Amino acid sequence: MKNSLIFAAIATLGLSACETPATDTLTLNPEGIERVEQMGVDAIAPSVSPQVAVNTFSQYCGRFPANPRGTRNAVEAAGYVLFVSGSSDELDMFASPDGGPMVATGRRDGAEVCMVLMKEGRDLSSAVASYVTQKHGNTATRLGSMPTPEGTAENVWLVPGNPPLIYFTLVQEQMGIGRVEAFAQVTE
Repeated sequence: MKNSLIFAAIATLGLSACETPATDTLTLNPEGIERVEQMGVDAIAPSVSPQVAVNTFSQYCGRFPANPRGTRNAVEAAGYVLFVSGSSDELDMFASPDGGPMVATGRRDGAEVCMVLMKEGRDLSSAVASYVTQKHGNTATRLGSMPTPEGTAENVWLVPGNPPLIYFTLVQEQMGIGRVEAFAQVTE
């Protein structure tokens, strides 16, 4: 099981990084991998409701935009388990000890990234729209969907500011775990 768990984590890191370079070095936290293995492969991409996904996002990403250290401190304080880090993108992945969405945070191509990841299964559109409009009101602009090299980003929202804040969802097929969906925010 350990090999399939590590493979799933690496595949999911590719999704969470949105385009992991071939030169990226992954650091597996042996203690974290052991704990995640005990929790099962669903710890990497659990099946959760849209409301749980958005609440987790709000708690760890929404509270700390452009602040990966704040997110890391919050997820560690909540008992999340660090199990994989990417060296070139500084993206850390944390599994929930209680079946919640995985949280990934760090820096990617000059931008601060934070996201929650879960099994695809429910439409996040309404939950994401509600979250963004409640948080930002009419300053947020819905852009719809946008093609990316990794797939089509859905539920794309832009919040002007210095720096601007972008929200989106992205679904990808991940070998060993199925279709994984991320709800993310990116800012400089």
